[in-house]
Amino acid sequence: MRKLQYILFLALLLGVKAFGASGNLTAYLRHAAYNTASGKSYVETYLNVMGNTVKFKGNSDGTYESKVKVTIAFLRADSTIANANSYNLHSQQIKDTTNKPDYIDVQRYWLAQGVYTMHIELKDMNNEGGKTLSSDQKINVGFNTDSIKVADMELLQSYTPSTNHGILSKNG
Repeated sequence: MRKLQYILFLALLLGVKAFGASGNLTAYLRHAAYNTASGKSYVETYLNVMGNTVKFKGNSDGTYESKVKVTIAFLRADSTIANANSYNLHSQQIKDTTNKPDYIDVQRYWLAQGVYTMHIELKDMNNEGGKTLSSDQKINVGFNTDSIKVADMELLQSYTPSTNHGILSKNG
């Protein structure tokens, strides 16, 4: 009897793993709003793509890489676009697809103080039959100067000083 229970449990476990690895794009999006010392406001987006849910395609040099098309728009209350971006997010190149690493993306969007709808669409460009994921979320950007507010925060696992100055550099 115990042997039968063990076999049924193992079959169920393998079935769940196969279902989870079916190639459907899974990603997590987080955002944080900030103000600069000069009073300008912006939003940072943090996108985490789960590597085992996207298709990796072979490159001419023998490595593999995945590609996700990211489209993001910040819409005002009247549905006009305040800021938008569309780009292809590439994974790191790997030599073996048995261990597909997750990958992340950080973007910064300058927006005037107000309430916006953040619309995002994600598409696995190597999966022709894959569905486009989309989401809408209301966000508040900026702070009133007549009261004390606390900005959002992003927790760090580690950091190193940057020698390159650009849109993704923060404080040096």
